[in-house]
Amino acid sequence: MRAPNHDCKFCGLHDGRGQRGKRPKHVCIEGNGNMGSRAMIIGEAPGEKEDQCSKPFVGPAGQLLDKVIGGAGAHRCDFFVTNIVKCRPPDNADPRAGEIRACATYLRFEAMRIQPLLVLVLGSVAFKGLFGLTPLDKYRSRWLEAQGNWGDWGETFFLPTWHPTNRRKDAPDQLAQHVKEFVAVWRYAQEQSYDRAATRAFIKGRQSRQPEKFPLMPVFR
Repeated sequence: MRAPNHDCKFCGLHDGRGQRGKRPKHVCIEGNGNMGSRAMIIGEAPGEKEDQCSKPFVGPAGQLLDKVIGGAGAHRCDFFVTNIVKCRPPDNADPRAGEIRACATYLRFEAMRIQPLLVLVLGSVAFKGLFGLTPLDKYRSRWLEAQGNWGDWGETFFLPTWHPTNRRKDAPDQLAQHVKEFVAVWRYAQEQSYDRAATRAFIKGRQSRQPEKFPLMPVFR
C-alpha cells in the first residue's frame, strides 16, 4: 500500500490517455477529515468541483452530504471522507474496474491510518468496487461485516447507501435515513471506546440480526 501520490501514473486517468477525455486538473485527490474518529465515508470519484479544489465532496454531492450529516446531528469533520478512485474521470463517467484496482493501494493506506470500525459506502460503484456485490438496492441500509480483516486492527462494519447524486426520487430521503443510522451507531461506538463486540451487538439490536459477512475484493485485503 502507498500514500496518495500527486505524480501517480498507475492508470490512464492522470493524463486522460486512451479515449476517456481531458486530463484532470489535480491527480490523486486524497481524503480528509477526522483522523481519530474510526469512521470513514467512501464515495466513488471526484467531480468537477473536487478536481478544481483538490478536495473530496465539495461540489453539489458534497453539499447534500453535509446537509444530511447535519440533519443527523453530526458534521462531516467528525469523519474521514474519501473516494474509492482519487482522480476525476472525464465527464464524470463511472470509474472503471482497472482504475479502482489502481487506486486500491491508496484507499488501503488511508484505511490503515484511520483503522475504521465503521464505513459508510456511498453508491454502487464504491460498493461493487469494495465487495464485488450488485445490485446496491439489495444491500443498502444493511450493515455488513468484512469477512477477514481489512487490516491488522480487526473487523470493520460497512453500511452501503445511495450516492448523493443518485437520481431516484426517493434516494435523498433514504440517504438521510441511512446517514442517521450510521451516525447513531458511530455515537454508540464512541461511547464504548470503539469496542467491536459491543458495536456488533448494538447493530444486531437495531436491525434484528447480526451483520452479514462478505469478503472484500482481494485488492483491498
